[in-house]
Amino acid sequence: MPLKRCQINNQKGWKWGDEGKCYVGPDAKEKALKQGRAIGDYELESYDDYPKSASENACRALRWVEENGWGDCGENTGKQRAHQLCGREKISRDTIARMASFKRHQQHKDVPYDEGCGGLMWDSWGGTEGIEWAIRKLDEIEKMEKINNLQELQRKVKVGFDYDDTLTKYKVRELVKELIKAGGTEVYIVSARSSSFELYRVGQELGIPSYRIFFTGSNEKKIEKVKQLGLNRFFDNNPDVIKELPNIGVLVK
Repeated sequence: MPLKRCQINNQKGWKWGDEGKCYVGPDAKEKALKQGRAIGDYELESYDDYPKSASENACRALRWVEENGWGDCGENTGKQRAHQLCGREKISRDTIARMASFKRHQQHKDVPYDEGCGGLMWDSWGGTEGIEWAIRKLDEIEKMEKINNLQELQRKVKVGFDYDDTLTKYKVRELVKELIKAGGTEVYIVSARSSSFELYRVGQELGIPSYRIFFTGSNEKKIEKVKQLGLNRFFDNNPDVIKELPNIGVLVK
C-alpha cells in the first residue's frame, strides 16, 4: 500500500493508502508513514533523488560492458547496482549504505576500463557523484531516524532501563537525558540487583526520582516488575529478558 497525496480544505497533504487519514502540515509525510508502520503495512522507503551524473556514470559502464563483457570485474551486487542507477530505479537505505561504503575503493577509480576493474566498478556504483551523494544521503537518513526514534519514545508514557551494562553505557545515559529534557516521558530504573546506593546516585544525576527506581533481586522478578509497572519500552542488555518482553523490550548491545 503506497504513500499517496491527498487534500483537505485546499491544503495538500499525505496519507497511507486509500483509507488512511490525510495529514497536512510540515510533518504530514512522516505522520502518514508512521500510520503505515502502525497498521503493519509499511514498506521500506526508497529514494531516487541521486544526481543525474550518477546514472550517466552507471550507463557508461554498462555500454562498455555490452561490447566487452564484465570479464573478472565485479560481483552480482555491483552489476545490479549499475542497472538500478542507469535505469533511475528507486534504491533502499541499505543500498545507499553500500554505495557510501564503496568509497573505500576510491584509489582505483581512475583505472581505465580496458586496463582493469577499478574505473568500471567505480562508475557502476554511480561514480564520484553517486558515491558522494550516498554518503550525504545516508547521514541525512540516519539523523532523521534518530529524531524519529526519539519522538517515538517520547510518545510512550513509561520507559524503563536496566542498570548494569545498560544504563552504565554512555549512549544510553544520553538517551535518558534527552527523554527527560524533552518532557512527557516517565523514566524508570528496574534492576536485578537487590539494593544499591549507586543507582540512587545515578538516578539523582539523571533526574529520575527514587520512587521510580526498583530492585528486584533477579531477572525473573525484574520481568514481572516491568509488566506490573506497565512500561511501554524497557531497555536491557540481557536477550533472555528481552525475549520475555515482546513488543516492549529493546536489546542494548
